Amino acid sequence: MWHGLGAQTLQGVEGYRELLPVAGFVVLSVEDLTDEWGVILEQRFAMYRELREETLRQGLPAGDEEFYAAYGKLVELVKARVLGGGRFAAEKPIR
Repeated sequence: MWHGLGAQTLQGVEGYRELLPVAGFVVLSVEDLTDEWGVILEQRFAMYRELREETLRQGLPAGDEEFYAAYGKLVELVKARVLGGGRFAAEKPIR
């Protein structure tokens, strides 16, 4: 997944929850938004594919194939809950 999307590492909700204390934060709340993100990403990907088809019909350059492959993989991973997203509230104690 190194081509098409620029991300070095990706985490699920639990991964982020675990990283916050490592960075010195106290986790106050976590809201898992993975399911909502899956729906949004799937809809957005469908829109991108439709726009790409329209562009191709007009004989214009239609974007990078690696982007579409990587975005499709991202959608699959979020829908499978391998990757996720969330809303986190945390605070860093004053020392």
